[in-house]
Amino acid sequence: MAILICDNKGQPYAKPYYEVFKTEPVSAGVSITIGKIVPMDAWHFPALLSAIQKNCTEDKDLLIAGHGTSQGLSIPLVPGKKKTAAQFQQLTVLAGKDTTENKAKICKITEPEVKQILALRVNVMKLKLGRIEFRACNMGDSAVTLAAYKDFLGAGTVGAPDMLDFFGSIVPGKPNNDSKFWENWLKTHQGARIYKMQSGRVALYRLLRGSYLIESENAMKEWIKAYLPATTGQVSIQEFPVHALVNSQFIFPNESSFVSHIKHYSKGNPLLQLDFLDKMGALQDQKGGIEKGICSRAGRRYPGSLGTGDKIPTLTPSNRGPLGFA
Repeated sequence: MAILICDNKGQPYAKPYYEVFKTEPVSAGVSITIGKIVPMDAWHFPALLSAIQKNCTEDKDLLIAGHGTSQGLSIPLVPGKKKTAAQFQQLTVLAGKDTTENKAKICKITEPEVKQILALRVNVMKLKLGRIEFRACNMGDSAVTLAAYKDFLGAGTVGAPDMLDFFGSIVPGKPNNDSKFWENWLKTHQGARIYKMQSGRVALYRLLRGSYLIESENAMKEWIKAYLPATTGQVSIQEFPVHALVNSQFIFPNESSFVSHIKHYSKGNPLLQLDFLDKMGALQDQKGGIEKGICSRAGRRYPGSLGTGDKIPTLTPSNRGPLGFA
């Protein structure tokens, strides 16, 4: 069984989704089953580390649902400082051999806060976590990010999607099997995805503030069974929680392409080999940005250390996306 820890305010649909759909695909033919669910209202990194320490003493697999970018979770490094996030740059610095004073200076937090985070890290690493799955936008797009989280949390492997990750709900509305109505609806909802089920059609137009049309209740039930994981009980088709990856279209958990967008990393963090001056220069690189600075230094000193084909994070805003998207 795996523990779910979720950002209850930032991702309010994650908890109800996993209460109903307990299975989460992680790779081809491999899934984890959610046991205990830990919703967090106080969403900051020390609180997350404390929740891991408290709840993962027996079950060593973990799923964390929140907002994110290719640089890491969109979670404040310390409470009250939203502009300082626990992303790969900060985790690499904190896990390194620099002095507490230097770590505080680079991460823009106080020395007592550095000591608190590192003390919590020691306790988390003692757990010897197995698998950590992040369900947060784009975190899997960077091997550097996955490496930093794997090392900092002491996990065997970490995984995350390399595209947008959505939690929300679908409200199908009343069934309508009028062919003319369908024809007009599809004209005004260009790009809607149509699913032909045994008992009729299901049409989904977007997920965030989306619009939906079904020909029968049975068609909707068939769609749920086909595209979402097995449920632990009855699912109300009037409104039900949903999880999907999103590019130009949405990809639901039971579709084979879903796991192809979950990337995993099980090696070490090569950026820990950088010395203090390299990290300092990387984090203050005004021309190329943080990612370009720190990764170019690692690439020059340790060519191939990230592995062939591993991606370096692109320069993206670290602020949260709209409600629902991780």
